[in-house]
Amino acid sequence: MLPPAQIQNLLLVFVFATLHDVGIASTWEIIRQSMRVCVKYGFHSRETAIGDLLQEHLRRRIFWSAYISDRHCSQNLGRPVALAEEDITIDLPINQDDDKIKAGEPEIPGRYTEVTNLVRHTLLRRLGTNARIALDRLSRQRASLVEQIETAKTWTDALEAWYNSSIVKPTPTNAYETKQYLDINFHRERMKFLSYLVLPSDNAQNTTASIDHLWQYTLSAYQILLAYQKQSNDSFLKPNWMYVQDVLKSGFGILYCAVGIPEHRRQHNEGVSLTPSELDTVVNALKLCGETLSKIMAEWQTVQRHTNAFMQMSEAVLEPIASTTRNATREQSHAEHGGERLEETMDWNFDALDSTLNMFQGEGIEPFTDAEWAELFELAVEVDGELMMPMQTVAGAELPPL
Repeated sequence: MLPPAQIQNLLLVFVFATLHDVGIASTWEIIRQSMRVCVKYGFHSRETAIGDLLQEHLRRRIFWSAYISDRHCSQNLGRPVALAEEDITIDLPINQDDDKIKAGEPEIPGRYTEVTNLVRHTLLRRLGTNARIALDRLSRQRASLVEQIETAKTWTDALEAWYNSSIVKPTPTNAYETKQYLDINFHRERMKFLSYLVLPSDNAQNTTASIDHLWQYTLSAYQILLAYQKQSNDSFLKPNWMYVQDVLKSGFGILYCAVGIPEHRRQHNEGVSLTPSELDTVVNALKLCGETLSKIMAEWQTVQRHTNAFMQMSEAVLEPIASTTRNATREQSHAEHGGERLEETMDWNFDALDSTLNMFQGEGIEPFTDAEWAELFELAVEVDGELMMPMQTVAGAELPPL
């Protein structure tokens, strides 16, 4: 089998694995094998370029397709990439259709071609990889929060420049040609940059995220859910693992921020609740996430456990938020009316919140045991047939088995 065909076959297996819920193999292993074959035959190097222009651009497209998938898998799983950036010297393919290349026609800036998506997402993955290298370095060096914020902003500005320069097909024929797909990729990377400021780190000097960063993270997560909803409504979307991962990551991220924002206010004596507009956004986003996961679960039963976990965590987060917000609203109403108790006077309509809570408390959602929670989030290890937590200590004592 010729090298291009060998790599193409591996990439097709990878695509099949991402589009189906059957467990044929580890997508990470498949794509790393693809990258190893690319390196074996020099597809990553400018030194091995060939004279035939069409064949050379085929080589480039194959390599960068493998590169995009490798970067995406590594980011999602928190694993090293298959090939360092400095070892890649091959040029990008030109943004031109094959027949135009064969005819010797020059590339026309701003024109959408069969290669536009590949070029666009290669640039995004390279930008994202370099951003994470820079932000990881600052985290390891225990850099100040100010320096981390400035660096994250620099890369976010570069991300916005990428977004604004991207070409979208005027009449899309599949999900990957839509503006929503562009939006999803933009907000996914934006969330990753913000995560260095939002999520606690063992290396960070200051792990207190600002409300603004938490809120921007929430808004990006919500935009991803809205973009997928639009694709689904336009009949462009079918379940795939990237879709599932994005929805779960967005949903759990919103839950984290919904807890983090009131906690930040509590620590700074600024109140203990979400504002009405924040609560409105959080409730709508969580409701959309729950509905989306339920729709996916109807086709992919393998997502049921993750959906149930999200539903239960959403209920656990929303109930105290609802209680706190009701109390704060009543106290405000009580004070504004000269001490009279006017429970019916509230600044926020709780019907949406109550209906969302009802959805999360619906039938068919089986409560998780502690062992199931630990297994789902990889918090437990199996010892002599029994799930046990990793060796941690609480007040000097090891945690008991689950």
